[in-house]
Amino acid sequence: MTEAKKRILFVDDELGVLQGLERMLFEMADTWDMAFVDSAEKALSELSAREFDVIVSDMRMPGMDGAQLLEQVSRHWPGSIRILLTGHADMNATVAAINRGQIFRYLNKPWSDEELRATVNQGLDLLALELEKQRLEALTRQQNAQLHDANVLLEQRVEERTAELNHAHQKLKRSYLTSIKVFSGLLELREGRLAGHGRRGRVCAGGDDGQVPLAPLFPRLSKRRPARRLEHVFGFGCQAVQGE
Repeated sequence: MTEAKKRILFVDDELGVLQGLERMLFEMADTWDMAFVDSAEKALSELSAREFDVIVSDMRMPGMDGAQLLEQVSRHWPGSIRILLTGHADMNATVAAINRGQIFRYLNKPWSDEELRATVNQGLDLLALELEKQRLEALTRQQNAQLHDANVLLEQRVEERTAELNHAHQKLKRSYLTSIKVFSGLLELREGRLAGHGRRGRVCAGGDDGQVPLAPLFPRLSKRRPARRLEHVFGFGCQAVQGE
């Protein structure tokens, strides 16, 4: 994919200077899209029509000078790189322009061709870094928002799964107790005459623990049969007493 040309705007009230710049930078036409205007007002008109990556302006111009122009550019098009061309006599005004217009670099007249090209390219590199920084910051904000949404969704799923597991655990617990009761009844039925043996044992013992000895409760039976035997078969012992 072919990279778009960088747009460079040159501003100087002297037509000879503009023509010299155009001839000097002719070889950059393949990578730079250049425009040349002779006043600050025309420069603002060009900027209103399309954006420029770099603005190079002379300091001394009738009407609005270069410092005022670049200050306007800084206010309305802050993403552009601003370069000022000035003479030694303009040093105080240049310092003020740098402070007000946030100028990237200034070049003293007369400048060399290589110096001007290098300065513009350095400004373009800085602009590329700033754009990449903005892209990465936007990507980071987007990813943080996506991560936050994913965390919220994960927490909801964990809560739902925890509730499902608790419900399943309670259901399994009830099924386990029911199974114990069913298998206990089946084991008693399998023995036939022992059906209800555990229940009668609890009744005879006066409770559910089955630890109360039976011989002291039935002294007549204990004479005919050893107490240890009676306690072993307490279900039948109780049945005999009830039948007497």
